[in-house]
Amino acid sequence: MSEQKRFIIGTVVAVGVMAITTTGCLAYRNSHPVEAADYEEEEDPAPVDAECLTKDAIGGEAEEAPKEEEVAITPKPEKTEFVNLQSVVDNWANSSEYGEAAVEIFDLDYGRVAASYRANASMYPRSIYKLFYVYDGYAQIDAGRDDPNASYLDGLSLGQCLDIMVSQSNNPCAEKMLEDEPRLARVGNLIRSLGLTNTQPDGLKSSAHDISLLLQHYYRHSDWSASSWQKFRNSALNQAWTYRKGLPSGFTLATVYNKTGFGQGAGNVYVNNDAAFVEFPALDSNGNPDPSNPNLHARHYIMVVMTNQSSHTILTRLGKMLEQAIVYGN
Repeated sequence: MSEQKRFIIGTVVAVGVMAITTTGCLAYRNSHPVEAADYEEEEDPAPVDAECLTKDAIGGEAEEAPKEEEVAITPKPEKTEFVNLQSVVDNWANSSEYGEAAVEIFDLDYGRVAASYRANASMYPRSIYKLFYVYDGYAQIDAGRDDPNASYLDGLSLGQCLDIMVSQSNNPCAEKMLEDEPRLARVGNLIRSLGLTNTQPDGLKSSAHDISLLLQHYYRHSDWSASSWQKFRNSALNQAWTYRKGLPSGFTLATVYNKTGFGQGAGNVYVNNDAAFVEFPALDSNGNPDPSNPNLHARHYIMVVMTNQSSHTILTRLGKMLEQAIVYGN
């Protein structure tokens, strides 16, 4: 074969190999696209054939893989920034008229106290003590030991009693439970298991911290069904104005599930208490709901306020101050 023929054949083979190599690389890339989700999940992008990035067999430079456009991913926070509410509570306590007061604000999203004021002081809980018996009542129902439809008192079923003990602060149902020795013993066990050192089973004494611990137990409700939890929330939300005019009235952007305790305490001292779950939706800096923004998250609090020689208006005032700080930061 002449030198001229060898040159022509060699050239054709080289061109053919280069074309096959280039076509193969492009086909590989087209069959392995890099998805945006690969970056979001912090996984490596789809692999590129090493042969496409190195010199090929005939000594030519293979085409470099095209650079992917950089995608800026803003990490989604797991929860909103913790808000320290201590200065708010201190300002309220120093500028309000009352005989005694005790407060605990617990941030459920962070699992820590956001503010406290005399939280371990011994106070008169009044009807807030009914929450201990309501918890026990639903726990017994969900354990299959009690029938919620069974007649309990004056034509009311047990389930109806548990509802109105919260929504109407019904006394006869609560008093019957208080006189029931097995129930009283179970409530005593609950108090001890939660470490409530300032609380008496008869409801005569408790503290803001102890009630906060009880509501944290409610929030977990490990021995309740989802149905019982929803029934309690409905009872705590749908109440007459008499039971909503204190702390709940201070909030315009949050949903408040509360139980009050007010009236004459020992020594004819008038008591005003509120224990509540306060839930804020995802709000922007202007206080407007924005569920489409993935960087905004709802906030969940337990708020317990116990006072004497005061009116419901100071509880409302505290609610307003707390909402201002939580939503607007001032």
